[in-house]
Amino acid sequence: MRLQALDGWRGLACLLVAVHHLQVPHALYDQRWLQNAAPMLELFFIISGFVVSLVFAEMARTPRGAAAFILRMLGRIWPLHMVMLGSLVILALLRSVFAEHGGFTDQMTIEALGAQVLLIQTWVGVGLSWNYPAWTLSTELAAYLMFAGLMLVTRSRAARIIGASALALLAATVFLNELGPREHYNIISLARTLTGFFIGFLLREAWSGARLHSAALATVLELAAVIGVIWTLNARLDGAAYFLNYAIFGFTVIVFASDRGLVSRALMWAPIQWLGKVSFSIYMVHGVITLYLVQAFWAAERFLGASFQVSRVNPWTWRNELVFSFGSGLADDAMLVFYFILVLASATLVYRFIEAPTRAAASAFSVQISQDIERAGRQLGAGRPFGWRG
Repeated sequence: MRLQALDGWRGLACLLVAVHHLQVPHALYDQRWLQNAAPMLELFFIISGFVVSLVFAEMARTPRGAAAFILRMLGRIWPLHMVMLGSLVILALLRSVFAEHGGFTDQMTIEALGAQVLLIQTWVGVGLSWNYPAWTLSTELAAYLMFAGLMLVTRSRAARIIGASALALLAATVFLNELGPREHYNIISLARTLTGFFIGFLLREAWSGARLHSAALATVLELAAVIGVIWTLNARLDGAAYFLNYAIFGFTVIVFASDRGLVSRALMWAPIQWLGKVSFSIYMVHGVITLYLVQAFWAAERFLGASFQVSRVNPWTWRNELVFSFGSGLADDAMLVFYFILVLASATLVYRFIEAPTRAAASAFSVQISQDIERAGRQLGAGRPFGWRG
């Protein structure tokens, strides 16, 4: 089942995150909504929990189904992650030859490489090493494992809701403690992902019995959700107030899941649907491109004798930050356009030749493994139901 409006949201959100990570002072750079784009990840996590629960809940209720589910999810994220990681290893090797400070330094260290390969980088505190957006893959993997475990040990809808509520509450408590009373806007943590994921799970349970059927009502609620998203991107919420993001994005997900209103129809426009289709590739490739661009700026400074680094104070956070500028607003805007085209073109190629084929292969492999487990279970006389019946 495809949720087309949510696909559109995911594509637009990925593009926003990609532009957010370009450290060039282009015309959009100081816009408050772009500087505050970090909470868009909460939208990803909620959509992930919602869609995974919708598509895989029944599959994951048996051991063989849970194994097939995990293999399918790994097949979706790990091959592309490894290709992106390999491209950054090449960059590190190039730095070893040409850079004065060596290749395997800064965030691209040999020590962090093993955790990246195993997709446990955020679990062990090196989430922002190498392809920094991939920290969410590590935490999403943990969410998939917990989801599969929850489905295996519960045998009623009430038990699933209680279990998911407990996991969401525990994760939210840990995340709130991580936020603390200070401004700590973009925490890299397992608790952050689990909070959104299991909120998405619970929203799917609620949505199953309360879908929108009136197009007029759906349109009103969709417009309200859009206004809420615009507000939260400009509000820069911190501390306990940060959890308003979950309420706003959760409302957005449950409203747009029905694909009924006029805004949903707009999100079904073919170019936006294409963005949703390649959104994971956009997310994965843009981090690699930004790291290559940083190296290109440094190389240009070394070999051309020019200076592109600019130290400035961010007008919204009042923090010192380092950006790269050509010294001309027009040239920096042209850099944004170049980056935009490069990310979309690269994501298209990556989706066609890496993501789509490996996803299809993983799906077929997971089915085969599931069948093998079932056959072995029959041979051993297994298959008795088990778990918490709630």
